[in-house]
Amino acid sequence: MRDAPGASDDQLKLFHTSQHVAKVFAACAKAEGKKRTVNLDGDTSVMKGSAEAARRACGAACSAVEAVCEGRASSAFCAVRPPGHHAEPNEPMGFCLFGNAGIAALHAKAKYGLERVAVVDW
Repeated sequence: MRDAPGASDDQLKLFHTSQHVAKVFAACAKAEGKKRTVNLDGDTSVMKGSAEAARRACGAACSAVEAVCEGRASSAFCAVRPPGHHAEPNEPMGFCLFGNAGIAALHAKAKYGLERVAVVDW
């Protein structure tokens, strides 16, 4: 088990639009230092600490890809919050700020030249 690094904006933008990334972090900044949440949609909200948690959740997924692709691990599992399989390229959804699964898949393709990546969601 390791601490997750924070994902870079470039990694987030592998799957998301620049506008989406800016919108999420603007809402996070609005929530910082306050004792309330900021709603992004009917299911998804942010609060103090959400920006770091979201970056680290995405960073964990990218780090897991690197560990497997570089042979340091034969498999990986990321138990992270917020989860990251419902967010769309231009909107949060279903409690997910970013699409960690999509970001990880596109990171694998971009960094390691993989042609195909399977994402299994059950």
